Amino acid sequence: MGHRKSFKNIIKTSSTFWCNNKILHVIFLIFVSSVILFPNINNNPVNSWDEARHAVNALEMINSGDWVTLRFNNEPDMANIKFPLGAWLIAINYKLFGINEISLRLWSAIFTILTTVFVYFLGNLIRSRWTGILAALVFITSVQVAVAHSGITGDYDAGASFFVTLSLFLFLLFYKTRKGNFWILSMVAIGLGIMYKSFVPGLIPLFIIFIFLLASEERKNINLKKLFFYAALIIIAIISPWLIARSLPDSSFLSKLLSFDYWQRLTSSVDGHGAPFWYYLLQMNQGFYPWLYFFLPGLIVVIASYFKNKDENTLLVLLWFLMTFLIFSVAETKNYWYMLPAFPAMAIIVSLFYTMFLETASKSKSGKILSACLIVFIVLIIAVAFFYVRSFFYKHQDRDHLSFVIKQKSIEKELLLSDMVVVSSNLGTQSNLFYLKRLLNDRFVFSSNIPCELNNKQLLLVKAETIFISKYLEVCPERKISERHHDYVLIK
Repeated sequence: MGHRKSFKNIIKTSSTFWCNNKILHVIFLIFVSSVILFPNINNNPVNSWDEARHAVNALEMINSGDWVTLRFNNEPDMANIKFPLGAWLIAINYKLFGINEISLRLWSAIFTILTTVFVYFLGNLIRSRWTGILAALVFITSVQVAVAHSGITGDYDAGASFFVTLSLFLFLLFYKTRKGNFWILSMVAIGLGIMYKSFVPGLIPLFIIFIFLLASEERKNINLKKLFFYAALIIIAIISPWLIARSLPDSSFLSKLLSFDYWQRLTSSVDGHGAPFWYYLLQMNQGFYPWLYFFLPGLIVVIASYFKNKDENTLLVLLWFLMTFLIFSVAETKNYWYMLPAFPAMAIIVSLFYTMFLETASKSKSGKILSACLIVFIVLIIAVAFFYVRSFFYKHQDRDHLSFVIKQKSIEKELLLSDMVVVSSNLGTQSNLFYLKRLLNDRFVFSSNIPCELNNKQLLLVKAETIFISKYLEVCPERKISERHHDYVLIK
């Protein structure tokens, strides 16, 4: 009897220790996030367009030694105008860990893990530790959070989402404690968010904070003019040194930045990425899977709860989602990853819905049984979401890519020994540019004409059908195939 009682006390003590220990919660969430992200971070080659441009920007940054102007193919990059902090961090990784996919994507994984942790802190601050844990698990098991343009790619959206989450968490601490240091840190996070990607995700939390303060019951006790004066000073102090340095060689740079990257995206469809107003509602069906089915009823319940209880914590989360959704829905240019900064708020709304339901269920006569069934259901859904996200990676692997071809030892050796490589223009994607630059620096050129005239130190690299190769070798009998991998051919 004594042993049984002692065992029950141990279980109770251990359970209490786990429930109340935030450090253990954070370690658990870091572990879960890492298991989802890191095994898949190096599975695929660099994606063409944004990820490849960021990869090349950072590579040319360390090659040129110019850490002010972002360059693409040795020219100032005016097609993807961004602030430079994201490129700086990737370039530092290149220096530390080599030029590879892991270096390119590491910060996205780190920022995703940190966002997961701060979603937990926010949920804990808004309602309870269980709200925080559940919200964090909902966030990290959402498909969009872990895949393209997010957790395991070298894009800047995971970092943008992190800085939005961090700034709003710090603001909520300020609002609850009235300690000015939290306001300063919140504005620093906004400034860094702008420096990491752009004005839009950087300034979203500032709009949310402004509307929240106007709607709050404490607005009369807060000097809004003073707060936003300091906010402007802090943000300008963070972003202006680079803007000034970048504008020295090009005085029109700031107007180009505001015009192309913001005004055009707001008023027109850039690169053909136009869509109707409700586009993001449709995209959430995949990006926020499987949690969207709980988010929509949760949103209704949380809105009703706010109007009933006037809970300002809930107001902040609602404004976070609604402002982000409206801003990006109004803009003419739409991409599914633009909504990523709203995912932490959506995860918290789902968690609030569950915790409110649990609290209501526990008050009924059969409350314990119903609550236990609901908890089991939540655990099962989290497990399904976890394995769904894991399986999602394996459906999108690309092994027929130039990066895998030029890693073949015999092909790599031939390329490195050459003075110049003429590459067929049908291989001129942005991701291929990164891999060729990484291997050959500038000892290659894309060409639509495949010449017969080559010296002994020149090679042709083409991706072509057998008929094309046969015709080329017939016209150029002095040439011969040096290496072949699938339908990639190296010709001497």
